Amino acid sequence: MYFKNYPLHFLQLNCGLKMAYQTFGNKTDPAIILLEGMGSDMYAYNDTHCIVPLVNLGYYVIRIEHRDNGQSDFMTDYKCKKIKQGLPNVINKYSKGAFPLNHKNIPYSLYDIVDDVRQLLDYLQIEKLYLVGHSMGGMIAQVFSLLYRKRTLGLLLCSTTSEQIASHLPSAALIKDIYKMFIPKNKDSTLRDYRQTHYKYFKKMCGDLIEPDYLKKYSNKKYETMGVHPLEYKNGGDRQLISITACPSRTFALNLFQLLPLTRIPIHIIHGTKDTVLPVDNAFFMLKNIRHSTCNVVHGAGHCMCKPFFKEIISIMKNKKNEYNINK
Repeated sequence: MYFKNYPLHFLQLNCGLKMAYQTFGNKTDPAIILLEGMGSDMYAYNDTHCIVPLVNLGYYVIRIEHRDNGQSDFMTDYKCKKIKQGLPNVINKYSKGAFPLNHKNIPYSLYDIVDDVRQLLDYLQIEKLYLVGHSMGGMIAQVFSLLYRKRTLGLLLCSTTSEQIASHLPSAALIKDIYKMFIPKNKDSTLRDYRQTHYKYFKKMCGDLIEPDYLKKYSNKKYETMGVHPLEYKNGGDRQLISITACPSRTFALNLFQLLPLTRIPIHIIHGTKDTVLPVDNAFFMLKNIRHSTCNVVHGAGHCMCKPFFKEIISIMKNKKNEYNINK
């Protein structure tokens, strides 16, 4: 069984939104947080291949959903003054590289999402932890590590990039294709229509290694737990896309922190060779430009958290736990 009905909790954030999260394991164990990508949800880190093995290794695992994702609150009442919401306008500005860096002009930034994460960790009284981030989640993990270095034990960056420039981000044409995965054709579309559409395009993104049975169950789980109409997923995706493209590059700062032993942390990069959203060249770029990082390439994997990715994560975290036990 990939997904079980574990208790779901909500934290009231300072911004007024509620964040959905789950915790697993013993709170006295080393903590690890799992950060999902744009338009995704916490179940991208499934129970069988990720949650249970990490808990069995002796980790306290936190699984969350960012604002505008999954069962967390959506900013449905937000009206952006400078950037009108809606897919055509967002894609047009995205393709021209016209997003402003002034955070006053955007719904929210990755820094705001990082602060959401910080609030949750403060609430749970977690002082230090490892961060695993997929795609946008990897970008959030990077920003967190730069702002809260003393709280960061290490980063596992999956299918992500440390750059902002257009050559390192998905093309506008591909973004349009990705949006088809989240959006039904019209307001009369049912959740069943959404589930079928999601399965079709998610399969296209996932490469050769995704298990068909898991893919169907994940699409069903997303369908069952959806707290808003699928059309709201589009608006949430718009806002998340803006926050991604408005975030400055992190490469230089990450590399700078790695220079000194006092601020150096383990940075592990995991990437699929068939990732069409953020191609594997992003992994090689980070490996080359961020000191003391390591990279594991998963041949045949696309832009998804598949079983081989989880095996890499479990292997890395097993080594970290062994080091922790030795130094304890």
